[in-house]
Amino acid sequence: MHKLKKLYCRTFQAALRLSLPFLPYRNPKIVGSVNALPEIQETDIPKLAYYADKEANPLYPVPVLMDAEELEKFYRMVTPDTGKDVEQP
Repeated sequence: MHKLKKLYCRTFQAALRLSLPFLPYRNPKIVGSVNALPEIQETDIPKLAYYADKEANPLYPVPVLMDAEELEKFYRMVTPDTGKDVEQP
C-alpha cells in the first residue's frame, strides 16, 4: 500500500506542475497603511474585545497579551469615529 500511495502522490504532483502555467494568477492588491477600519461599529467593540480575549492563547509567543479592556482601547484607536480621543501607547 505504501508504494501505491507514493505513486498517487507523485502523479498528483506531476499533474499539478504541468497545470500551473495554465492556472489564472492574480496580482495581490496592495492596501498600504491601515490607519482606520470603518467597518467596525462602536456598538460592536465590546463584543469584539470579549471574543478576541477568549481566543487569545497565552502559550502562543506574542509580544503583548491584551485583556478585553486593552482590546477595546485598541479597537477604538482604529475606528475612525472614536479613534481621535483615545491615547496611543
